[in-house]
Amino acid sequence: THSCPQLLHLEINQCPKLSEPKLSLAALQRLIITRCESIEDSFISSLSAGCLVLVELEITYCPRVYDANISLPLLRTFQIPSSYNGSERPQLSLDALNFLVAHCGSLHTLSMFASYSLEWERLCLKSQSLTSLMIWNGHNLSQSEYRTLLSG
Repeated sequence: THSCPQLLHLEINQCPKLSEPKLSLAALQRLIITRCESIEDSFISSLSAGCLVLVELEITYCPRVYDANISLPLLRTFQIPSSYNGSERPQLSLDALNFLVAHCGSLHTLSMFASYSLEWERLCLKSQSLTSLMIWNGHNLSQSEYRTLLSG
């Protein structure tokens, strides 16, 4: 394990062989992981234990991240805007999304790929602190889902 006690921001981009970085990042506040094909749910879930002050997390084009349980009490911004290789599969499962919203009480901004139908009203009710919701690829949303989102 390598310790970087003062590191506040970490961006990992296009590291296809990186799977389980062994870092102690107690001060980390912002983490961006992009195009890391070997990063898995277990690494993302382990952030809950090692990055307690993380306030911003972005995961893009990481095909093995799908069902991560993310529980970060200070997380304010979570972005997972893209599916992998243009597939219609959302990058985060509905169960994982519901877990995130239920266990990240400070979440203000959620940016996500929405190729599946969600219970938007329930999602918004669970996250009382949510003030910004960005939906990518929402062409599959129904009229009632749009109305639910827009009616506040």
